[in-house]
Amino acid sequence: MNRAIIAAAGRGSRFGRPGGKQFADLLGVPLIAYAIEAVEKSSSVGEIVIVAGDDDIVICREFIANSSFKKVVKVVTGGKRRQDSVYIGLREMPADTEKVIIHDGARPLITVAAIEKAISASGDHGGILAVPVTDTIKFCDDYGFVLSTRERAGLWAAQTPQVFPFRALLRAYSQALESGIEATDDAAVFEASGGIVKVITGDYENIKVTTEIDLKLAGVILSERIVTR
Repeated sequence: MNRAIIAAAGRGSRFGRPGGKQFADLLGVPLIAYAIEAVEKSSSVGEIVIVAGDDDIVICREFIANSSFKKVVKVVTGGKRRQDSVYIGLREMPADTEKVIIHDGARPLITVAAIEKAISASGDHGGILAVPVTDTIKFCDDYGFVLSTRERAGLWAAQTPQVFPFRALLRAYSQALESGIEATDDAAVFEASGGIVKVITGDYENIKVTTEIDLKLAGVILSERIVTR
């Protein structure tokens, strides 16, 4: 069985309002609900574990208890860093898990089709949704002065979901903990252990809600989707 982790333990320090951004109102529904719904509707995912922050664990469990979601089997408390939270989620997975799908709770615009695509295209390796970088990238020093301008060709902005063979990713996370490796996404942890990761073309609409502007943009996109149904 394939299982999913929804990472929702981030504190949202850049969000600009108190409370976890995962439960910010988005068209009358908590933002995280859209991510859960898409993963739940994927026929390739059997069960879901949600990793929530200390401040949100009670509200998250109450939300799930009062929802119609059937695949969410656990809501657990995450750690200080994202990689700590994902590792906690991985250790909650049964040993018979085949692939693990990891998705950010703050990416409400993911579609079922994109999830299925990521799972299928990952094959026996790791697979991540990503989009080509369109902006010019400047590499700067600590004082904000440009050191170099990076060539855009070959640069991709990583998204989620990210998909991996379960046992290989669990081993990679264990090695990262022992070695003191720090990473901002699961693919980097997998790569550090020698794992092969395939980039799967995603969608520019699959934004991560980090600021108030992102939340407003997500609302506009979701409203357009509702109108065109």
